[in-house]
Amino acid sequence: MASTIENSFGARLARAQKMLGCITNFQNFNPPRREETIEGFREFIDFIFSLNKEETGLEQAYNMIVKTRENLFYEDENCITKLLAMIRDSVEAQYGKDSIEFNQIDSLVRQMRNSTPAIKAATADTPEGKVSQSERSYGSLTQYFGDLVTILSHLMGYQSSNPILQIPHLEGLVAQANQLAVEVAMRRNLLTTCRDRRRDAYEELKSRGSRIKAYSRSHYGLNSSEYKQIKGIAL
Repeated sequence: MASTIENSFGARLARAQKMLGCITNFQNFNPPRREETIEGFREFIDFIFSLNKEETGLEQAYNMIVKTRENLFYEDENCITKLLAMIRDSVEAQYGKDSIEFNQIDSLVRQMRNSTPAIKAATADTPEGKVSQSERSYGSLTQYFGDLVTILSHLMGYQSSNPILQIPHLEGLVAQANQLAVEVAMRRNLLTTCRDRRRDAYEELKSRGSRIKAYSRSHYGLNSSEYKQIKGIAL
């Protein structure tokens, strides 16, 4: 389902097309700036269409990478959070529950569990404040897991018969988590930049609509049929 914002943008663009259709049929329509001419206005509408398409593609890409990271931490069969208890048990089995080694790992496991994001993974429609909250939570999870794997790799004699608990595999998960953090931030930045450009474009569309109306009033008259056709079109 389209968001309220998307419906609003779509409605404004549809009204701009309606205005374009009206002025196309006006006789001797020749505003002082090219931006408000029939050709200039048509080109700008096409530009906004291209921005909308770009924003949709960036939104899909962002949501996809966010979901990939969520899967790595929570949804995959051997995701990071599901491995925590297994790592803890492996260290307990090898070093004992009262050992320094176990206490180090147990402390980090507890910290990771307390860092679980308080909200569902951010998507393209998540308010910016909650996106920051989600990123901080994932940042903490990634840092703690990296610390946990580093400590494991330095434990004297640590070994596991389970391949998914062995150091090379765990280091690979840390690398994936770090790379996904970079990808999420990059794609969010691209999406935000595109949305800013689109917001500016719609403000410009509003300005151009006002200029077209002003020209129509001055050229055809306040009570002219031309002005009445576009008077109620709000951009």
